[in-house]
Amino acid sequence: MRKSRILYGIVCLGALVFAGVYWDYLSFLIFVSCLLLPLFLYLQLRLTAKKVAVELQVSPPALPKKDPLQLTFAVHNRSFIPVAQLRIDYQLRNVLYPQVTGHRVYLLAPGKNTQRVTVNMRPQHMGTHQITVQRVLLYDFLRLFCVAVPCKNDSCTVAVQPRFLNSSLQLSDQHYYRADESELFSPTRVGSDPSEILRLRPYQPGDRLSRIHWKLSAKEGELVVKDPSQPIHSETYILLELYAPWGRQKADIDGVVESACMLSMLFLKEGVPHTVFWYDRPQKALLHQPVADMADLYLLVEKLLGSSPYGDDVQALRAYRDQFAAVFAPCGRVLYVTSRLQQRDIDRLGAPHRRKMTAFLVGDFSRQSIPDLGRDELPLHFVDSQDPAAAFNEMIL
Repeated sequence: MRKSRILYGIVCLGALVFAGVYWDYLSFLIFVSCLLLPLFLYLQLRLTAKKVAVELQVSPPALPKKDPLQLTFAVHNRSFIPVAQLRIDYQLRNVLYPQVTGHRVYLLAPGKNTQRVTVNMRPQHMGTHQITVQRVLLYDFLRLFCVAVPCKNDSCTVAVQPRFLNSSLQLSDQHYYRADESELFSPTRVGSDPSEILRLRPYQPGDRLSRIHWKLSAKEGELVVKDPSQPIHSETYILLELYAPWGRQKADIDGVVESACMLSMLFLKEGVPHTVFWYDRPQKALLHQPVADMADLYLLVEKLLGSSPYGDDVQALRAYRDQFAAVFAPCGRVLYVTSRLQQRDIDRLGAPHRRKMTAFLVGDFSRQSIPDLGRDELPLHFVDSQDPAAAFNEMIL
C-alpha cells in the first residue's frame, strides 16, 4: 500500500506540473480530479465495508494426521460495488508443540455475490490446531486505503488425531499373558484354565474328553465341548514418555503417542482393560486414564493432545522409579513407550522395575543408528516413528 501511495503521489505531482505549464481549464480539472479521487475512494470503501462480511469454515473438525483439511473463507458482499481486493491474515498454532505459523490469502468479491476460497492442507503432525483470523483488510481499487472488516467465527479448533492400527493381527502372548492365578480372563483366546469357560461349541475329533460338558451334552443330544479361557494380567499399564527437547523432530513425539494408541487398540481387541500413564508438565504430576472401550481411548487422545511435552529429562520414567511401590508394583506388566532411552536410564532401574517393564523405543531409524542397549536387562522393541504400524505388524506376527 505504501508503494501505491508513492506512485499516486508522483501522479498528482505530475498533474500539478502539467497544470502549471499548460494552464487551462482541462489541466486544472485533471489536477483537481487527482486530489479528489482518493477522498471518493475512501468514502466508497467505508460504505462498502459496512456491507461486507467474512466467515471462516473448517472441514472436518477432527481428522487423522496427513488427511486432507479444508479451510474455507467466505466473503459475503451485499453491496453492488465489487471489492477490488480483500486480504485475510490468519495463523495456525499447534497446542502440542510451541509452533505458530502465519498465512495470508487474497481474493476478490463481486457485488451482490458470495465469493469463497478454499485452502487445502494436510496436517503432518497431530495435536490440537487452533486457527485464528488475525485481521481482514478491504482495499480500494488503487490500494491507497484499507479498512478492517470483522470476521464471523474468527477462530476454530481442529483436532488432528494420531493414526490407529487397523489390523486383524493379535498381540503376542508375551506382552500380557501369564500362567499363574488371575481374576481376569481373555474374552477371545482359548487357554488352559478350566475354572473359566470361554465358549461352548460342538465336539470335534481330537478334543479332550475332559472338556466335554456331559450334562449339557445329554440335554442337547450331541456332544458339547467347553473351551477354557486364558488368564491374563489383572493390571496392564502403558507408560508414555512425552519427551521432546528443543530441536527434536516432531515425528518422534507423534510416533510415541501413536504407538501408545496402537498398543491400546490391540488390548481393546483382546478385551483387556488397561491404564495409560503420562507425565504432565504444567501439573508436575503423573496422570492416568483407564481404557476399557473406544470411548475411553478417544478421551485419552483428547487429553494427550492437550498435554505439554518436556525436554529436560525422561520425567515419566523418573516417576515410575519414584512411585513404583505405591502405583506400579501391583500391576502385571508395564509397557514403556519413549523416544529416548539410554543405557544410564536402564541402569538407574532396579531389578523389580526392569522385571515388569517392556520398552518401545520410537525414532526415525532411517536417519539414525539403532542404539546398542542391554536387551538382556530390559525387553526392548524398536518402532519407526514414520510408520509405527509397520513395526507393530512385525512385532505381533
